[in-house]
Amino acid sequence: SGTLSIQGSGNVTSVTDNATGEYTVNFTNNMPDTNYTYISAACNDSADRGTLSLAGTKTVSALKLAAVRFTTSVSVVDFNDCNVAILR
Repeated sequence: SGTLSIQGSGNVTSVTDNATGEYTVNFTNNMPDTNYTYISAACNDSADRGTLSLAGTKTVSALKLAAVRFTTSVSVVDFNDCNVAILR
């Protein structure tokens, strides 16, 4: 929520805020292919918890994700803290 900041940038050049709860993680160096996966978690200071779900086609240069809340109602929201690890 608000201004995005990258806390650990291993191969991440930037994160684009596309809309409420929708982000694109842009890679510094392209992945060799799209056979990578990711794990994620998201939370607010309140009891809201969620995850980041794929919100488009994975490419070698970027990953588009949507922050989905599932504790009070299922919806796409801006979380205070979104965490993603990309594995290849």
